[in-house]
Amino acid sequence: MAKGVRMLSGVEYLDFGAQGLRIRRDGVEELLSVTDIVLCTGQESAGVLAAALTAAGQRFHLIGGAAEAHGIDALRAIEEGVRLGLRL
Repeated sequence: MAKGVRMLSGVEYLDFGAQGLRIRRDGVEELLSVTDIVLCTGQESAGVLAAALTAAGQRFHLIGGAAEAHGIDALRAIEEGVRLGLRL
């Protein structure tokens, strides 16, 4: 992984803003000072999160099941993630 990259699981996303991303992991709240966030959150459309990011003026990309949740297609999601990563 690239320098500074961390992968976290079992995380509840609480808030995001200029200070970073506030999460809860194992019952403990943490503030992550981040400039970029990649969320891999399953096979359901992320309409609520996308609306909140849009309202906050944040740039984001939807891929995989978050963009189009028609059945489980991990291969498509991985390919879209790789292509997006290369563009960023």
